[in-house]
Amino acid sequence: FEDVGKDEIDPDKLRQRQELQCLGHLLMKVHQVDRAKELYETLLKKRIEPGEKAYYYHQLGLIRTRKDQYSEAVKTFEEAI
Repeated sequence: FEDVGKDEIDPDKLRQRQELQCLGHLLMKVHQVDRAKELYETLLKKRIEPGEKAYYYHQLGLIRTRKDQYSEAVKTFEEAI
């Protein structure tokens, strides 16, 4: 997940990012929230665009909400802003 300049959009890297986002969403749908959490936390450690960072933090906030970790969810949602 290398940063790509605005003039250099690599379709393969874009597709890979989209596939990983879909995988995380699917994991949440099939109640594999711990695996989705692990995926999103791993993706946050990569060099990513600000919009992606917001998306991953939002997804982590949803996961924490599902796990009744409301105070942690609020902090995570704030990171998404």
